[in-house]
Amino acid sequence: MTSQPDPNSAPRSVVTGLSGNELFCIDKLGYRAGDLLVGNSVYSLGLLGGIGSAFTAMAGGEVNQITEMITAGRHLSTQRLMNEMRQSSMHGATGMSSELIFHAGNVEFLSVASGLYRKDGQMPQFAFTTSADAQELWCQEDSGYAPVAFAMGNVAYSIGVGRGITGAFKQLQKGEVKQYSDIFTHTRNLALQRIVGEAQSVGANAVVVKSVPPNSVVVGVPGQIIARSNTTPSTPPPDLQDAQMPDLVGLSLQALLRRVDELETKVHGQRSEGHVRPSPAGIWSGEDFSI
Repeated sequence: MTSQPDPNSAPRSVVTGLSGNELFCIDKLGYRAGDLLVGNSVYSLGLLGGIGSAFTAMAGGEVNQITEMITAGRHLSTQRLMNEMRQSSMHGATGMSSELIFHAGNVEFLSVASGLYRKDGQMPQFAFTTSADAQELWCQEDSGYAPVAFAMGNVAYSIGVGRGITGAFKQLQKGEVKQYSDIFTHTRNLALQRIVGEAQSVGANAVVVKSVPPNSVVVGVPGQIIARSNTTPSTPPPDLQDAQMPDLVGLSLQALLRRVDELETKVHGQRSEGHVRPSPAGIWSGEDFSI
């Protein structure tokens, strides 16, 4: 697609990850699309880290060396994306994602987002980053929230040899494997706590983990909907009086017959009385088609 922010400048090509619906939403918010933003970092755990984490993995629990590597790699790739955003004087980035891509002996941390410019050109106090797509961003701003920063929480956890064997035996029977349930509950709550901590460190007062409907009040970390107002204007019921609706077929036949009369008058000097006459009211019935 092309963008022409200044009427006096030539349009330039823009590569964006925004859909057509998202382009409509950012226009309503006062933004225009910028280029796609990318930041990455490639890490290797290394020999010493691999030995240390191997002992932790045997015992079970959080593998701190891997957690620290993932946290550092994701933050570094995010920082490089933000540096690219600032170099382009963009005002924000939407639809941000942070992925881990495994290569031979290494892991790549990849951050991708779609950049935004304010249409009025005014530079805000800070450029924001958010995982919300443009449609979700519209809903959040409509609810009174402003995006601040993309927050993340990381946990690398090992089940451990002993619990892995016990869980394997449990899987042979029907029912809940409680060892795995407890581990997943613990790690997900731990990751959420770290997301909340990072959000608070950048001054955010809510963590939104899903789309916020319009006209909703959301509080807390993570955000919870506590009230929703119905501002949809009342509309009158549809008029279903078919007898009062125009007869489109009849009107089309009237226009066609008038045209035939005009052509017959032009060719023969008078119109023929042998064809069907139009109904004066514009509504046709069976007897109107007698010749």
